[in-house]
Amino acid sequence: MARCTTILIVCFSLALNASVSHAADVIKANNTNALNLGTSWASGTAPTASDVAVWNSTVTAANSVALGGNASWQGIKLQSAGGKVTITGGTANTLTLGNQGIQLLTGTQAFEIQTSASLLTSQTWTINSAAPGSNDNEHLRFNAQSANTPFTMNGNTLSTTGTGIIRFTSGSLLTGGTINVGNTRFDVQSGGSRTSTIGSDVTINVAAGKILRFGINSAPG
Repeated sequence: MARCTTILIVCFSLALNASVSHAADVIKANNTNALNLGTSWASGTAPTASDVAVWNSTVTAANSVALGGNASWQGIKLQSAGGKVTITGGTANTLTLGNQGIQLLTGTQAFEIQTSASLLTSQTWTINSAAPGSNDNEHLRFNAQSANTPFTMNGNTLSTTGTGIIRFTSGSLLTGGTINVGNTRFDVQSGGSRTSTIGSDVTINVAAGKILRFGINSAPG
């Protein structure tokens, strides 16, 4: 009986270990196929909520590509891509990010998201891109394509770190969470034709020596 019990415990332990999953890096292929297609990725399979979408040196030039539909990824990593990366799609598509957040780790390129975005959980974004982006040199840009483009935090906390600049452009709608600004500068831009809105359910904390800037793109804003 003792021997049988030992075997059962070992088998149960192995089953538990097999059930533990870890985030996999899914590498973007060097093309502009929509991101919901397997052909857009080097592995032939689009990333899931358990995966990190990675743009690295496999992408040899600027890469502007449609989200292609709603997507949920554990995170995004930009590492030595060959040019600026832009995800298009507007408010028709929502990109949901898990606990790996957004990591601009090395290289010299900027990253732009033009879709609605949502946070599945609290997370930290590391913004260390060294090169200027567009429009006043931001490195991570949420570029609203229409009024009230949602950035929904779902009660979660977004913490930022690194030497880069983050900007939300005119037309952004930030709701439902806490932002801890720890990167060099965090911008929210507004304008006369498209006003940006920060909901009353948003708290913004700014670390010592960091900058929160509200910019007017066109008067009145």
